[in-house]
Amino acid sequence: MRRKKSYVFRKDAYYFKIKTSPRDITIFRPSKEAASDVFERYLSVGKKLEWLGKWTGKKFEEANTPVFQK
Repeated sequence: MRRKKSYVFRKDAYYFKIKTSPRDITIFRPSKEAASDVFERYLSVGKKLEWLGKWTGKKFEEANTPVFQK
């Protein structure tokens, strides 16, 4: 039986997931700059990630993965 989802998304925050086994870890940051900075750091370590975007209360917007300059 599936566990009840007890996580409530914060409105106007940016989210991404760290793909781990057996469960994914969802991380949020209040600004896009902060979220993309943390996202880039996890990528540099070699983690598998999924960018979700900005939660508007009903759906995710700005779901394009951030582009980083080297």
